[in-house]
Amino acid sequence: PAASFMALQYLLDEARYDAAWQLARHVSKQMSDHNRRWRRLAALAGLNTDPVSTGQVLPKIGSADLYDALLGLIMSVRQADEQAVAKWSSRIDRMGRELAAQPAAGRIPARYSILAALAAGKPSEASKHVHRAENIGIPVAGELLSRPGSKAGKAAEAAELLKATLAIDFGLVKT
Repeated sequence: PAASFMALQYLLDEARYDAAWQLARHVSKQMSDHNRRWRRLAALAGLNTDPVSTGQVLPKIGSADLYDALLGLIMSVRQADEQAVAKWSSRIDRMGRELAAQPAAGRIPARYSILAALAAGKPSEASKHVHRAENIGIPVAGELLSRPGSKAGKAAEAAELLKATLAIDFGLVKT
């Protein structure tokens, strides 16, 4: 898998998204337990080429963990599927509430909470997390919340920023 990961990074760096999607999906299927990391990498790579099939890589909403739910939200925004956006957003919100009820468990990182809420078209929810903004930065979060534009345009931009954030967090982008 290490060589496959390096190959995946190369393909994404070269904007060969279809090849990256095929590689990540193939490696995911070869793993005996459909390794969650490779499943997520396949979903992330597939967002650029085949968002419909990307949905088949993700688990059902009710059993999705945070990363799966964020990927599902991005996919739904890209497909302009408002019902799916609402369902994935609800799943993320529920996980956030569950984590908040268990202080030792931590919280969903502010960058995810802000971008996910904006992608779901919920700026008031996003603004609740600005004070916790770490990597995204309070000024950047404030600018995202206050900039003019259509709801759909803002949601699409937030989904793309969320996708880029996940790519960095998954180690696919060298920072």
